[in-house]
Amino acid sequence: IQNNLEEYYAMIHFIRPKFMDLDKFRSVFIRPITKGSDSTASKEEKHQGEKRSEELTRQTSQFIIRRTKEVLKNLIPDKVEYVVFIRLSSLQSKLYKYLITQDFMTRALNEYSGAGGAEALGCIIILRQLVNSANSLYLNNTGDKMNENSKGIISLYPKDFDPTSFQPQFSSKLLFVEKLLLDLHNNNNKNKSKNKPTTTTKSKSKNQKLAQDKIVIISNFKQTLGIIATLLTHHNLAFLKCD
Repeated sequence: IQNNLEEYYAMIHFIRPKFMDLDKFRSVFIRPITKGSDSTASKEEKHQGEKRSEELTRQTSQFIIRRTKEVLKNLIPDKVEYVVFIRLSSLQSKLYKYLITQDFMTRALNEYSGAGGAEALGCIIILRQLVNSANSLYLNNTGDKMNENSKGIISLYPKDFDPTSFQPQFSSKLLFVEKLLLDLHNNNNKNKSKNKPTTTTKSKSKNQKLAQDKIVIISNFKQTLGIIATLLTHHNLAFLKCD
């Protein structure tokens, strides 16, 4: 379930089909809650959004159980977060510098309200996709997606660049993810061979359980997930892509 009220409604409808039809749900809950959470919402709209959110929580609490991390903290291990700084590849750096000097980009990023705000968000998304992989920017500027800025962007790519094949050397994050996944995969295989159960061993060791761990990769962009899928296919690693 994504952080989306229409998907939340789909879950509600699955459990309670007669709870409310979708049009009414949009009118009563989705529109006022979404409008009230917008940065440009008035004080009255924010108050209305909070009230509708509280009412939605009250009504759904009859059949939806919410569990906070306080309830679960003793049942699951502590979460450990690592923030890794990865420098852009030479191609990504060249593309990034080119983009931030273009009129459409500088104009949008210098405006913070009205239509300019929406344009700025679009430009930030372009840059975020680029730092994930050089493939995304290429795919968004070829074929039927070409625009007036595409020619200059595509001219910066090497002639042998192929977004349909696995070319991690052009994207630093892909190189890092590739190394991380292969290291984890190889370590798991070592644990499996080291801890093969004998005929007299009935219980599994901690290492054997670790060898069965799964890895979840999350991205805000479908294209990035597709690129990761290409990486996994290249290394014959099994995966399930959910987007």
